[in-house]
Amino acid sequence: MNSVDTQKYDQVLVCVLAATPSCQQDAEQLAQQLNLPLADEITNNPRATDYWELKVADNGLSLMRPDGLTTQIDFINGKAVRRAQEKNLASQPLARALGLQKLRKVNPTPSIIDATAGYGTDGWMMASLNCDVRLIEVSPILSVMLERAIQTAREHDTGVDLLPATSQQVSEHTAQTSSTAHKLSVVNADAVSYLNDAATQPSDIVYLDPMYPASRNSALVKKGMQLLHELVGEDKNGSSLLDAALHKAEYRVIVKRPKGAEQLAGTQNWSGQITQVQSAQTRFDVYHMGTGQP
Repeated sequence: MNSVDTQKYDQVLVCVLAATPSCQQDAEQLAQQLNLPLADEITNNPRATDYWELKVADNGLSLMRPDGLTTQIDFINGKAVRRAQEKNLASQPLARALGLQKLRKVNPTPSIIDATAGYGTDGWMMASLNCDVRLIEVSPILSVMLERAIQTAREHDTGVDLLPATSQQVSEHTAQTSSTAHKLSVVNADAVSYLNDAATQPSDIVYLDPMYPASRNSALVKKGMQLLHELVGEDKNGSSLLDAALHKAEYRVIVKRPKGAEQLAGTQNWSGQITQVQSAQTRFDVYHMGTGQP
């Protein structure tokens, strides 16, 4: 990833902090890559207390809000991995919405563009279903956090904390983690621009999980989502995002929505088939390609 204008996309002030002296060089390189100041460079800044900290540690990157609320992308012990390990993953709503059983008859390893990657949770689950997944993320900070987490998972050699666990279980988990990580790639780009680019390779499926407007009751919003919402803001390109996705997908476009929410803006322009897969808190709207014109 080249040096980028981080503040063009990320909505908050961020500095880079080395957790230990041994991480200082890495922190300096990351600050230069993201065009961000180091923590010791803002001590005299009148807005120093407003800065979030992107902390560089031996165990990866973490992002901390000024009030101490912290998030980290973890593809070894995190939420995404735990969800992907569930025995019924292939029959869960996300998997059903993807329609993989039918798709695999023509493509054993389906390709997916996750155009709104965020923390990569759904992307990891889709990769765990043996799909090649491109994670598109507009935030340079989240993009580098995703890249680091994926690289760590690719190099993983100790296994998750499985207790009690045999050496065979640990070995199997290690192999699965590395295999899943190798099915993921990260692109730091605006999703609409990326999907509309003629040079972008089409995919079987385009997956959209647009940022919802901020909830009036912040207590109901999970902490990680609070941070994500503050960092990148809500999505305001629903119609253009859906239109771009419908022109790039060859099999399906999947849109994740809150249960009871309206369909994504721009749906009225789609004349093809739309089906829905329901889950407890969310709904997957499935746009079937080849059944209409966007």
